[in-house]
Amino acid sequence: MSAPRNPTFLPPPPLVALASWLIPGAGYWLIGQRVRGLVIGVTILLLFAVGLLIGGIRVVDSPLMESVEQRTERLNEEAIALRNNSSYRPPTLPVRALQKPWFIGQVLAGPVSLVTNYIGVTWGGDRGVPFSHARVNEIGVLYTAVAGMLNLMAIIDAAYRSSNEGGR
Repeated sequence: MSAPRNPTFLPPPPLVALASWLIPGAGYWLIGQRVRGLVIGVTILLLFAVGLLIGGIRVVDSPLMESVEQRTERLNEEAIALRNNSSYRPPTLPVRALQKPWFIGQVLAGPVSLVTNYIGVTWGGDRGVPFSHARVNEIGVLYTAVAGMLNLMAIIDAAYRSSNEGGR
């Protein structure tokens, strides 16, 4: 007969998932896997930062936040389309989000992507920070989106381990 296992009390999976999104690697930290949490967190944030270094701060381009210039350009395009076609309707928020699908991956990296986008929109328009172009932009977007997808896998794994008594 084997000795009874000492049950460990772990936080609920939704809390672990939320912590993992807020700070990459924090979910593992909560369930007691500190080294894994540190390695995952540093890897995700480093990958995100490398994407920003390659493509510039404006590679994170949310459909929700716009600079004054972006908003003016979008409204002008919508006005022209409305003049040319009376049945034209501006795109809804879900449609605008699907026009920039890479942001879905980027936002999975956590609030760091939202803060980066806010800085790029507010400071970018005022201080003339340009958008990067061509391959440089694509590589930066790719790195930041991959960081978010890696964080999604870490969120799922940490939440599963939390529900599975630490499932090492």
